[in-house]
Amino acid sequence: MGWYWNTNWKSKQDVIDHFADMTRRDGYTVQTEGNWIYAEENGKPVDLVYLMTEKLDGVWGYKDVSVSSGPIRYNAPLWMVQKIHPIFENDKYYKGWLAKYQKRKSVLQGQSNSLTPSLFKEGAS
Repeated sequence: MGWYWNTNWKSKQDVIDHFADMTRRDGYTVQTEGNWIYAEENGKPVDLVYLMTEKLDGVWGYKDVSVSSGPIRYNAPLWMVQKIHPIFENDKYYKGWLAKYQKRKSVLQGQSNSLTPSLFKEGAS
């Protein structure tokens, strides 16, 4: 997972757009928020990636780091983390990342709420 550089990218947004478009061409549905890229396939979460961007000697570049690799950024949008949490909850690097995520309690509460059966469903027969 090295850095990728391209003289055609003129801004940080060009880099983000390139990565999102490349991921879409691979068949994924993509949503971006800042440097965070959320991907799903057939309506199911696949990955959440932090796109590290940098301009070096006038050339823009990026390095993509999945939350399953434990990126050093902890500001992912809560809705994205809640979507991918079930697929990474047992991953060692994701667990380390989640431990430092400021909205961790909301992620874990959201999970426990979804596992709690509704009393209303039991009574509706």
